[in-house]
Amino acid sequence: VTRFQNYDILRLSPDGKRGAAVSSYNSSTSFYIFELDDGGNTFLQSVGSIGAITDVAWSPDGLEVAVASASVPYIYRFDPLTLSQLGAFVTAPSVRVNTVSYSNDGKYFFAGVYSSTSGNNGAGFWVYSRQLNDLVSLAGQTMLITGDVAMFPNGRFILALGRASGTQVRVFDALDFSKPAYDLGTSLNNVGTANKRVSFSADGEYIVICGSSTPVLRVAKIDYGAGAYNNISLTAQTLTGETTLTGFEPYRMTWLSPRVFAFVDTAGLKKGMINADGTVSIASVLDAFSGIKGIVGLPNY
Repeated sequence: VTRFQNYDILRLSPDGKRGAAVSSYNSSTSFYIFELDDGGNTFLQSVGSIGAITDVAWSPDGLEVAVASASVPYIYRFDPLTLSQLGAFVTAPSVRVNTVSYSNDGKYFFAGVYSSTSGNNGAGFWVYSRQLNDLVSLAGQTMLITGDVAMFPNGRFILALGRASGTQVRVFDALDFSKPAYDLGTSLNNVGTANKRVSFSADGEYIVICGSSTPVLRVAKIDYGAGAYNNISLTAQTLTGETTLTGFEPYRMTWLSPRVFAFVDTAGLKKGMINADGTVSIASVLDAFSGIKGIVGLPNY
């Protein structure tokens, strides 16, 4: 794809045939949907100002693309074939939305809301029903969402990154959003404040948390605690090899297989491999390969 420049957010459709891209992260007023087969020559561009874009997500069925914004109405949904806006949610957040995502089955839509001015009153993990087109839960309302809200691969639990009395990693029960959030304690608490992103291995055994503040990369083994959401634990794994990372940014990481992931810092393209003993080997793939703003792996790896 050569037509566009300065992407800061890049998301592939579930079938891997189209891309959704944002240029000039946090200052863009539009975004693009483009076809991968022809190098981006076939594309759509959003019309009108939609504010500073903070996140983009495809629905699992590929029928809509959600955009999070720092400006009213904070959540936009588009038809990816026409880029026309779909109906707004009946109950919309009144503050900045940092992250958007969908449940694995596509029935629910999640929004991570954060406000630096109104405190916890306008913040939290918002759950919408796509069928009802409205809010069904304000799970984690007292948590300022500064990073991802992501569902575990098994579809049973949800993890949210944010701030609440020093707690930055919480787990929710996806079968009952009214249950209180489970605080993971000190296992991976200090993951930084803003722009943290989380990604699960395909088999759900490992999680990578990455962002722009030290430590910029964390890999953890997931213990599901006999299937109880309030008994899950994350154990940080030891990084070996080229562990000095510089200028790492949240969107620059993707899985290549259940035990291999790729990421980019200012020094170039790197690979992380989870070994049998649980350690994670970090090695350079392309040195001095700078300027990459986003990286994604093809579906069905």
